[in-house]
Amino acid sequence: MADMDDDKEFYEEGAALAARYEAMVRNHDRNTYFDSDEMETLIDYYIATDKLDKAEEAQAYGAAIHPDSRAIKLRLAKIHLLKERYPEADKILRSLDSIEGDYIGIWAECIARKGEIDRSKELFRKYLQDCHPDEISTVYMDIATFYNTIGQYAAAAEFLDEACQLYPDSTELWNERGYSYDLCGNDISALESYNRAIDIDPYKSESWCYLGSVYFKTQNMEKALEAFNFALAINGDDMLTVLQKAHCLFNLSRYEEAKEAYRQYLEYNKSDALALSFYAECYENTDDYNTAIELYKKAVKLDPMLADGWAGLCACSFEMDERQAEALNYAEEAYLLHPDNVEIVSHLADNYDRRAALNDSNEDYDRALRLYLRCMELEPQNDRHWMQAGNIYFRFSLYEKARHFYEIAYTLNPAGEKLTVMLAMTCYCLDDRKAFMKYYKEACGTYPNARNIIIGIFPDAAKWIDSATDMTVTGSQE
Repeated sequence: MADMDDDKEFYEEGAALAARYEAMVRNHDRNTYFDSDEMETLIDYYIATDKLDKAEEAQAYGAAIHPDSRAIKLRLAKIHLLKERYPEADKILRSLDSIEGDYIGIWAECIARKGEIDRSKELFRKYLQDCHPDEISTVYMDIATFYNTIGQYAAAAEFLDEACQLYPDSTELWNERGYSYDLCGNDISALESYNRAIDIDPYKSESWCYLGSVYFKTQNMEKALEAFNFALAINGDDMLTVLQKAHCLFNLSRYEEAKEAYRQYLEYNKSDALALSFYAECYENTDDYNTAIELYKKAVKLDPMLADGWAGLCACSFEMDERQAEALNYAEEAYLLHPDNVEIVSHLADNYDRRAALNDSNEDYDRALRLYLRCMELEPQNDRHWMQAGNIYFRFSLYEKARHFYEIAYTLNPAGEKLTVMLAMTCYCLDDRKAFMKYYKEACGTYPNARNIIIGIFPDAAKWIDSATDMTVTGSQE
């Protein structure tokens, strides 16, 4: 209660001083005087009420009438820091003979932002030594939070290691330590920290949620789901945890349960387009394409730039033969919005490829080929793009080019669907018997009907296959 009274007194005094000061400025009154203590309170009041420009003006006035006031100079350093003018703050602090109290922390923060991390650690340690014992735990937390804010996660973890040794029963410190180690990429230490926090107080839902997030990141979905369920047992209204649970169920292919979790989350967050897209994908993965399409439509209406929503819309409509024209329209619209999204470019290519096959349209084949070539630029390690381009060259009897693309696809993924069959047929067309037999033998190992596929298109290839079989049989008899 005393602290609240102190705060009230500070704000009341500050507001009264501000009224006097602003009246003086407004009236160009040279007779109003503020002593150094009043100026310090006035500047602090402006800082506390986030009026930094007024704080800077008041500090300049105070420094002019009290040029020897060290406290007023220090407040300018604080204003510079809050305005992210770190070199100016550092210059003032370095010019003073000694720094004490909160200004050690301000200086430490200032030079840390300039990249002098080791020196900032020294100053923060001095600051901790000067703190009141009751404040040390809070100051450790503040230091760690600051370092995490500027991306110095290892430094934050270092101070939290010390803090957790001094205060081993603080769930807040253990959770912050877990967060810092998580940001460092040290998942083992992060999990250790969150588990310690849970051991101390198993009824803090945030500890379970943090634990689940690390398990999720490391693809341990079963443990992540267990942690999120514990968090929700404590606080069932935490919709972000409901969403995390839904993602776990999705990754575990438990789509019916995932649907229910996404539905629960979306009741409270109707405008979350990405969550709606995941919800739609649950229906896509259970072959309910009509429902998925309607949900994807809602997602892209909420966020027209949502690539995942457009990709899902393209994929589902492509699967439905009665919606082929619609599928192409979606793919073209998606491509205009996301011309460099490889999944969307691939969907558009597939649509043109399919329409070309139905209508025997060279123009559509050309469009599809250009798009597959673009896919290769965007994602050169995906064998499917090379295979699809090879198929178009094969269709136009450009067998040398087809073989080139097929062989690159083969290098990337020898087990590509029917790739060895296509390579065998291409080599047959190029009159390369040795290569034909190599790929034919591989094809037979994967596709028992490889012979029928090949001779169904090239009947004369049966002579090569049968002569090779006869030679094998003769050789074995000899």
